[in-house]
Amino acid sequence: MDGLAGGLSGFLSLIALFVILFSKRERSSRAVREIAWVALSFIVLTIVTNFRHVRYVIPIIPSLCFLLAVIFYWFLQRGGRIRRLAMVALALFLTTGLIHSEIRIVVWRKDVANEKVIAEKLGELQQTGTEMVLVKAINAGNDLLWDSFYLFHGNLRFPVTKLTTEEIRANPPKPPVIGACVVRDFPVVKELYPNVQVQLARAQFICWQVPAE
Repeated sequence: MDGLAGGLSGFLSLIALFVILFSKRERSSRAVREIAWVALSFIVLTIVTNFRHVRYVIPIIPSLCFLLAVIFYWFLQRGGRIRRLAMVALALFLTTGLIHSEIRIVVWRKDVANEKVIAEKLGELQQTGTEMVLVKAINAGNDLLWDSFYLFHGNLRFPVTKLTTEEIRANPPKPPVIGACVVRDFPVVKELYPNVQVQLARAQFICWQVPAE
């Protein structure tokens, strides 16, 4: 339900964007079309420049929501069966959104103070030419939070690579490297990098650094 709701909302928003721009049956005002063009240009720019994380699309989400609302408004303005179907679809859409939000709150409701400090430490250590790594569990959401958490709270300017213990064993990044992991996985890091230095340990989280050889 969680992934379905989020994916459905994004898909409908993109459909609304193209309907606003290219529909011959319904014509929007110039201001609405300009918003649609800006949103489309931003999305294309994001794809072409290969921005490192989806968080950079967040500023355009309100515009996509507005365009989707315009589409619903078109159908609600019509009479008869189309209007009734639009009302039902809107009610289902809003209900799904509320359920999706509640699921996200429940899943992410945890004390992140310790991990936030680790993310901030990574931010302090970041520099050009140093790769940043999160050694994570295979199941997303376990042990460490998402890379977006670190990008945001660490104010990171460079990409973060997520690796499982098996992946980092198979292809360990070349020093200099900085990273974060849980205590359980730190022996693997130490095995690969005997000169690893613990920069900060907080609860079950460790921020470490491997200097250039």
